[in-house]
Amino acid sequence: MSDVPAEDPFELLARTFLAASMAWGPGIAVHGERPGVRWGAAGTEIEGLNRLMFTTMNEATADADLQGALDVLDGFPVLSAWVPPDARPGDLVARLEGRGFLLDPHEGSVPAMAMDLRDAPRPVAMPGVSIIPVTTSDQLDQAARVMVEAFGAPPELASTFATLFAPAALTPDGVSRFFIALLEGKPAATAMGSVSDGALAIYNVGTVPEAQRRGLGRAVTLATMLDGVERGARAAVLETSEAGYGVYAKLGFAEVGRFRVLVRRREAPGT
Repeated sequence: MSDVPAEDPFELLARTFLAASMAWGPGIAVHGERPGVRWGAAGTEIEGLNRLMFTTMNEATADADLQGALDVLDGFPVLSAWVPPDARPGDLVARLEGRGFLLDPHEGSVPAMAMDLRDAPRPVAMPGVSIIPVTTSDQLDQAARVMVEAFGAPPELASTFATLFAPAALTPDGVSRFFIALLEGKPAATAMGSVSDGALAIYNVGTVPEAQRRGLGRAVTLATMLDGVERGARAAVLETSEAGYGVYAKLGFAEVGRFRVLVRRREAPGT
């Protein structure tokens, strides 16, 4: 099992999420931070793209800082709040519930994992499989289509994802970078890595249903990890579903705790 980073992995996750959201398409996203809370919101109906990431808030100003963040995000139809196990103040979940947030019944407890990238394994050749970095708009469109198919999301969201991530993913020195796994030349899996201040956060790892259980998710995640090393990252962090947990554990990631995820939804006017 890999050593976990010396710096708090939940701090790395929050910091890297903010950096990634700051690079989203201009005129699309809202982002910011206050002591102990960072946020990025894309305005979509996907709660994971409209989120507040908490760490340790200032006890004396926690209510004001929380309300200040929510005031900025008030116009968004859905928000998610990601609360790590050692978040402060200790009653943060109750404060969020008092402002209309509810524990997500599907993702109420999300494992967070971390590893020291010096322990990253070497890639293994896979017949019929090639891993390519996304460098063009056409490739980003392919990655977005793979992502929505892998996650069972509406196909029309692919163009939203591509527009959102393009400024970072298609800039040589951008924060985020996508990889695609091609199976017999056909896009079959994808992953995104965002690097900020020596930390790599891995997002959006997905494989289309017909290509699952062939090691493509592992391969494209490892490509993202090795690219992170080349871009100066020393630690890697991620959030995972239970389905992906074993894949990441075999790559060297160790669980560092679980987020409690709360969601607040606003009814559309007239409903």
